[in-house]
Amino acid sequence: MPKGKQPPSQPASSKALPSLGLLRFKTDGSTVALQHVAHGGSPSEGRVPPVPTLRVDLKTGKVSVGSQPPLPEEGSGMALGLAGLLRLERGAVLALVSKAKRVCGMLDGPVYKVEATSLIAPETINASDNDLRYATLIQSALHPPSYGGHLYFSHTANITSSRQRQADVEGGHLAAARAAAAAEGPPPGAPPPLGRWWDTAAPLEALGAGGAGSAWSRADPRFTWNRELMKPIIDGGGEAFALPLMAGYVGQAVGATFLVRAPGAGGGAEGDVRRPADPASDAPPPPGFVACRGDMTLITRLGVGRPVAGGWRRGLDAQGNAAGFAETELVLALWAPEGEAAGGPAVGLTPEEADAAQAGDGIVRRRSRVAVASYVMARGSVPLFWAAPPNMLPSPAPRGPLEASAHAPAFAAHVGALNKAYGKPALLLHLMAGPHRDWALRLHDCLQELTACAPVPPTPGPGPAAVAVGLPLGPGDMAGLAAAAGAGAAGAAGGVCSRLEGALGEALPGMGVYVAVEEMEMATPLSAPAPPGAVPGSQPAGPSPSRLSHVGRSVRWRQRGVVEACAASNASAGGCCEEVDLAQHCLALPALAACLGALGALEEVGELGRAHAKVVHALAVLWSHNADVLSDAAHGTPSTAGRALRAAAGRLEAGGALGGLKALVRAPWGVMQGVGDSLSRYYYACFQDAKRQDALDLASGAYKMSSPPAHLSVRQPPNTATLQLGILLLLAGLAQIILAVLSIAPPADAVQLALRVVVPLGGGAALLADVARRGAAGSYVERPLLRPGAVFPWGDLPGGAGVAHT
Repeated sequence: MPKGKQPPSQPASSKALPSLGLLRFKTDGSTVALQHVAHGGSPSEGRVPPVPTLRVDLKTGKVSVGSQPPLPEEGSGMALGLAGLLRLERGAVLALVSKAKRVCGMLDGPVYKVEATSLIAPETINASDNDLRYATLIQSALHPPSYGGHLYFSHTANITSSRQRQADVEGGHLAAARAAAAAEGPPPGAPPPLGRWWDTAAPLEALGAGGAGSAWSRADPRFTWNRELMKPIIDGGGEAFALPLMAGYVGQAVGATFLVRAPGAGGGAEGDVRRPADPASDAPPPPGFVACRGDMTLITRLGVGRPVAGGWRRGLDAQGNAAGFAETELVLALWAPEGEAAGGPAVGLTPEEADAAQAGDGIVRRRSRVAVASYVMARGSVPLFWAAPPNMLPSPAPRGPLEASAHAPAFAAHVGALNKAYGKPALLLHLMAGPHRDWALRLHDCLQELTACAPVPPTPGPGPAAVAVGLPLGPGDMAGLAAAAGAGAAGAAGGVCSRLEGALGEALPGMGVYVAVEEMEMATPLSAPAPPGAVPGSQPAGPSPSRLSHVGRSVRWRQRGVVEACAASNASAGGCCEEVDLAQHCLALPALAACLGALGALEEVGELGRAHAKVVHALAVLWSHNADVLSDAAHGTPSTAGRALRAAAGRLEAGGALGGLKALVRAPWGVMQGVGDSLSRYYYACFQDAKRQDALDLASGAYKMSSPPAHLSVRQPPNTATLQLGILLLLAGLAQIILAVLSIAPPADAVQLALRVVVPLGGGAALLADVARRGAAGSYVERPLLRPGAVFPWGDLPGGAGVAHT
């Protein structure tokens, strides 16, 4: 824990530092002052006006905002952002983002992944063991090598919100857009093609005042991971310094060229020319088409309502928050064919542009249009009351109330939140897999009863609030779901994929996708300013900094409703499990086809695999990374679904017999990795996930700090001696059996057989049975300390105690 020690003067980063959001801070005793570097110069440059300053007293936790001269470079530290403030009994802990790497560029700006954080704390917390335990826990939650390995931020892009929500917020009419969408009812189907969307003759709607607010005011609180840590800063007036952090995954595939059908572009009647397959980036487009460069981005946002580690959170809480709830968005952006200058510095100025810039503010402005389509899905634990906490058994038995009435209030709150955020209907796709099939069927009966009796308060618009769809999955169905990546379409894979599309029926395509045309402006100064102190004309001007910004938008289609994939298998950590990963990827393929069709880059859904094989391959790779990240965040291990998707993507890339041969060669290694991950998950679930759960609850705000903080017990290290001894005895007995079968060391008589085989096997079995007995009683497994009652949330409800059943 740093105590008064200054961090390095520059934060480390694998890429260039961002021009916006960079903070300079200085510690003076127990007070920390923070300023935006972009607000002003340095005192060494002469007299400069005061700049906004955030001051935090670490002894008292008091936060204030005022103005003071810029902080000196010497003796000051630099940070990429402010993560939050944790108030304790003897002081407060300030969290800063000290290192990050750039992962991709969105239309609104670059996105960074946190690689290191630093904490600043006063000396006074050393006098309190309780404060030190809380500080250590928040350090583990934010430190990437521990539990904070998947935190993202952007100083300009609103990565916590979907493209559709961003359009509503920046237009300043979020509530009106939701009400209008609900009143209109569901769309008739897939959106029609945009036509010549790059044509600038038709003006777009200018962005409203909602886009001018701070990054914090525009963030979606459901996915703002540090909203509780930032509360003292916001209450103290420091919203301008608040940096929203998102937990989850951000990945992007770039460099693709899309052939967009251009009505009236010549070359025959519209639709006469068949779309070529996977065009080369340097090949001229055929008649009737134009070439547009584009990128595909996959974003998963983990919810903060009921974060999950291993098996310690399942189902709903009393407020309707589903364990492991997450929103996954697929975004496709195509740049106009004439808009190459909007993607980089303005070069090759025309005389008119140069004259206009020199006569004005010296900035060249060029505009271009971008077509954007996105599709949003959700995931989470089955939205009912149930639990299956670790108990040293490989597959803990689930339990929870069996009467539908016991689930009704929490279920209504959950569906109401889905309708408010996404519209109607909420399509609950229940994937039933794993050994406890009877339990899954009981849960599905409750879901159907609750959706049929409409316990949710009526919301505007026609149609049901929620629809429950069940899909039983057998052992071989996982491979069938992964086959969709190689087939290029869910329906083309057949088998379980066809059953999945059939189960959802017309509700899935009826939701539509979000489609918009956005206008971007690239502002580039004619020349870079000369360095301070340089003699005019002595040095050539450097590269001019350019800035890309939104200036207009036209929303052409909206997504109404959402599919929430959920499961209750024993391997499910909230919504993070193999069947959900694979099913969501299967559903993303028709959504990708609908997005391409709306942008004019695809005519028939069945042509997706042929016309855009590289895009389908890129989606499978992105989804495999997404599955691994979500599994690591919840379980601490990679995902089996990620390996299956990478194998399918490899077969698609290699093609034919070569792809099958490569998959066959890699199969044994994949099996070994799966076995290792399963053993690791078992160990983490019993002895490590409880601490992870406490850290996630504290960082996300699921656990509310009291004043003074409640006593946090000392966590004792797990005692695994009995478990280890039992396993070693079993392995010793099995080794003796193998040696005897191979006639390497056969026992001489029955007594020797008993000593070498029966005793180790019997002793090991007895020890493991004792471990299982104590685990079921809760005395062997390490349990969460901050919110022990959150494991069985229905016990706190009126009449909820004693209604648990298996």
